Amino acid sequence: QTGTMQILLAHHHRYGQQKTPQQALQYGLIAGFVEVGESLEHAVVREVAEEVNISLKDIRYVSSQPWPFPSNLMLGFRASYADGDIVIQEDELSHADFFDLSKLPKIPFKGSIAYELIAQIANEQGISL
Repeated sequence: QTGTMQILLAHHHRYGQQKTPQQALQYGLIAGFVEVGESLEHAVVREVAEEVNISLKDIRYVSSQPWPFPSNLMLGFRASYADGDIVIQEDELSHADFFDLSKLPKIPFKGSIAYELIAQIANEQGISL
């Protein structure tokens, strides 16, 4: 929409609510779980469609990170926007939008897979987080 690279970020209810106007809400990437019998790529497509009503293309694996729950692994993927307007799944998200990489909201902490994925895209655009 702006002519520059943007990234889809969402504010999940688990990140908390804004208590004061000065407190920045934390935004992150769309996440979810793989269902039995589902490919990883299909899980990415399904979770994004369920949570924000966006269709994807060019889905590609980037990296993984152990998750602090027993026997879980977080997998990071990148994808390109294909189609759709954002309609959030209100029981999970309070807001989602495409953000310019130079005007990001508060994002997950350095060392998290979400931060690393966001930083990778920003670095490709010559933006240092």
